[in-house]
Amino acid sequence: MERSDDTLQATSALEPIGNDAFEEVIKDMEAIQLEKDSAVARANAYEESFRKIAERLELAQKQLALQKELAEKRRKVAETEHQLAMAQGLNEVKDSAKRLEEAKQRRDAKLKKRGQK
Repeated sequence: MERSDDTLQATSALEPIGNDAFEEVIKDMEAIQLEKDSAVARANAYEESFRKIAERLELAQKQLALQKELAEKRRKVAETEHQLAMAQGLNEVKDSAKRLEEAKQRRDAKLKKRGQK
């Protein structure tokens, strides 16, 4: 870290009290600045991490909503397929009943014909 002109002037002004003591203060201030810079960098990294976590959470929430929507649509399709199967089954029963009735009428007609002979 380079010293500014103000620091150099302050250093010159304090030389009579002890250049070594002032150098220690400067080193301490530089160390504090490095710690501050490091803390700021960590804070920025945490902020970025939290932002990424928030983005992932938002995506997860959207995915969950889509999964719920898909599940609901699948349920409706299954319900519709069930209703269709029931209707087809009912139609088959009606067709069978109709064929049975027609067969019965043919049999009755044959019996009636035989009985008349």
